[in-house]
Amino acid sequence: MLFAALPGDYTHALLLFHLLQILLFLAAVVLLGRLYRYQTLPLLCLALLFVLASGPLSSDQRVGNLGCFQLFALTALLALADRLPHAPRPAVVSALLLTGLILLVIAKPNVALVGGIMAAHVWSARGSRSFAIAAVPAVLGGAAAVAVACVYFHSWTTWPEWYRFVHGANPYMLVRPVAQGNYSTPLLLSSWIHADVWRVAAVVAAGLAASVIAVIAASATREARTLAALGGALRRVFDEPRLAMAIGITLTIALSPLFWYHYYLLVIIPGLWLLNTSSGSLCGLAALGLSAGILNVLFLPFGLTDAAVVAAALSWLPLWVGILLRLYERGTRETAVPSLPSTGASGDDPRPSPRSRRGSPTRSRR
Repeated sequence: MLFAALPGDYTHALLLFHLLQILLFLAAVVLLGRLYRYQTLPLLCLALLFVLASGPLSSDQRVGNLGCFQLFALTALLALADRLPHAPRPAVVSALLLTGLILLVIAKPNVALVGGIMAAHVWSARGSRSFAIAAVPAVLGGAAAVAVACVYFHSWTTWPEWYRFVHGANPYMLVRPVAQGNYSTPLLLSSWIHADVWRVAAVVAAGLAASVIAVIAASATREARTLAALGGALRRVFDEPRLAMAIGITLTIALSPLFWYHYYLLVIIPGLWLLNTSSGSLCGLAALGLSAGILNVLFLPFGLTDAAVVAAALSWLPLWVGILLRLYERGTRETAVPSLPSTGASGDDPRPSPRSRRGSPTRSRR
């Protein structure tokens, strides 16, 4: 239905679509650079480098898909989420953000996990009551989008038929072979160990969850390593919009059984974020390099044609390492107990101690 907005002549439609792809890609990179506080000239050079050397971008142009549109949409939603704490009308921004997430997931369901985690961020930042109020127009907007598609195709069974074809009749239809461009991590790992792709995805998900819990527990002080404190720390994972977006995209890459090569355009969002941090700069650089297919250029002269597949499928690993480093740093900051004279021995009594009320030893000597 979205493609129907293009001209009827295929040559003109393709030219216009390619132009939109490049413009939206550049706009997404520039907007990300503004969000992450990049300098203008290095940012433009980086965007040009992506246009010339990004394998996922060339793949998206070759197949005429919506990767650049999706990249720009997620970047715009991240900008909205970044403005949420400072917006004069946060309720309106929350409603726009949730509506955009629902519409994007309906248009491209491959980012459903990203949409769910960003919705959890809105709930964590605004609270249950405000989230419920903002969800009303979002649900109405999603219902209207579903109805408009049914009217366009003159059938109220369009969505059930699509679901039965894609997943309902046979979920393994999603697991396309590598030769067709499916650079999925579970598919790659299952081919190595000869295991079911869905079981591999479940094991990877369990490992990722365990690593988050372990890092949060390791970054906490001994007093904060209670079950309630760890649960609160897990909830605070979604407080920061950039961290929540990075987690959603990384989990999507790591767990999806179907991940076309042009989907790896999404690595740019968390990759640029980590690249401009002190602790995760190498992780961001590694993720951007692996997903862009640079290793394929290096190893093709040696006949290693699968280098791009392996590199792209494992590009989420440096992203996850960078995310864990950020979580560890955040945990150490939040659980650090300041040793101030005005606090008690446990650090949780805000009243001044008797010693401080009487005055410091220096003052008594004076």
